[in-house]
Amino acid sequence: MKSAAIGPEGRIATANGIEDCHPFELWVAGCLRDGSVTFHGDDVVLGEKAAARFAPGVDRQKKMAVLGVVERDAEPMRAMPWTSAALLAGIEGREWIALSAKDARIGNAKEMSPRQIRLFIPLDLVVYEAIKELPDGRIELVSLPVADGRVVAEGRPILTLPFKKIRA
Repeated sequence: MKSAAIGPEGRIATANGIEDCHPFELWVAGCLRDGSVTFHGDDVVLGEKAAARFAPGVDRQKKMAVLGVVERDAEPMRAMPWTSAALLAGIEGREWIALSAKDARIGNAKEMSPRQIRLFIPLDLVVYEAIKELPDGRIELVSLPVADGRVVAEGRPILTLPFKKIRA
């Protein structure tokens, strides 16, 4: 995202041609209002508050990384055309999972050229260490229901992406 600003009706207005009422854009706008997201060029970087909406981990039976997302955020995550994910280390002194869309143009996009977008989700070191032991392969995004104000550990898969580890 080259630039972003909250527009009318709380929508996010961007210069990258993404439809301004797209579920992912609305989700980012909510995080922006909370001050829990920053933009670095075409990258959306989550702060700790927004990152708490995700539960990264490992599915030992499937031998793959898993990225849980609370149920109410599942639709915005599924709505973006993610094409891959990566485990990153040593970027700005942190570890991350990054989701990437090679072409984030949606609907009536005005841009002629594809626009890449990446979503950076910070990890704690324990989770990073567990995930880095896995072979490259795939990551599964899972919708996690909330019951009695607590996130339920088992959810339903919503998306599977190619996944690799990258060291800075």
